Amino acid sequence: MRIAIAVGLIACLSAGPARAASSDSGNAPPDSSAAPRPDSTAALRGNPPRHGVPIDDKLQHATLSLSIGAGLGIVSRSVPLALGGTLALGTLKELRDRRHTRFDPWDLAADLAGAALAAVITRNLIR
Repeated sequence: MRIAIAVGLIACLSAGPARAASSDSGNAPPDSSAAPRPDSTAALRGNPPRHGVPIDDKLQHATLSLSIGAGLGIVSRSVPLALGGTLALGTLKELRDRRHTRFDPWDLAADLAGAALAAVITRNLIR
């Protein structure tokens, strides 16, 4: 049962944001007088916020850490493994990135946020 929950959680979190279906009918021409709709997912696709940190990369780090941490924690029934194992993997990834690009402390901060949430989820599920 725990493995099924972990696999389901990882699958859901790894799928990414759902794409909204268009409300326009397939046969109707677009209304040129209508104002363009704001794209609610533009910030998730790489448009950096004012401080210059790309949001999509940080969301990927946080959700992957959450997925891995929750999977580790649920299967092992260990909150420290959910937090520590995920942070160790995130740190190793950043050390590998240092050889190709640069070590990004913001990526580690996003990993920490995901790992902390995974630890909270694990703690609540194993009670």
